Amino acid sequence: MARTGIRGVAGGVAVAEVGIRGNRELRERLEDVARTMRGQSVGAMRREGAYQLNLARERTPYATGALAASGAMSEQQARGNDLVVGIGFGEPGHKTGAYAIAQHQRKSEPTKGDRAWLSLTIRREASRMLKRLAADLQVA
Repeated sequence: MARTGIRGVAGGVAVAEVGIRGNRELRERLEDVARTMRGQSVGAMRREGAYQLNLARERTPYATGALAASGAMSEQQARGNDLVVGIGFGEPGHKTGAYAIAQHQRKSEPTKGDRAWLSLTIRREASRMLKRLAADLQVA
């Protein structure tokens, strides 16, 4: 299962973290690959992060397109045995950061796009993410 959370970072930016969790055996195999084949693992996480970011952009509330365009992905990081990539919307220290959080947390549905689009994307893709990573790394 993917781990997801929305938090304000450096001036209020909506950020989700995508991490590997799920099927224990498959996760262990992926962690072994991450240790022994670092370059391939980094590439697979970047591709998965980019895929998740594109899905989130499709669900982003849309008025002018600025919010969707502000979507960005951080570099892949290792945290213990976890591989993590950050996906966020809004610019730190800019009004788009606060706007991204406000739009994400709003209670009513926007006219175009989804409320809580970032969390929604990660939760809906959680079961498929691990399988895509395993296929990408030829572990499955």
